[in-house]
Amino acid sequence: MRFACAITIAYMHASGEGLDTPYGELVELAKELSAGKSDVFTAADRLRSWRV
Repeated sequence: MRFACAITIAYMHASGEGLDTPYGELVELAKELSAGKSDVFTAADRLRSWRV
């Protein structure tokens, strides 16, 4: 999970975007994606809502 979170943060940084995620939410999103409980569209919506 840590690798997925690190890649997300690095990608957003490279895109010139910052993230202000609530504590633990990025890890929970990665777990949901890994388990198939969320899809890419849900992830994109959440990441957009966390942009600074």
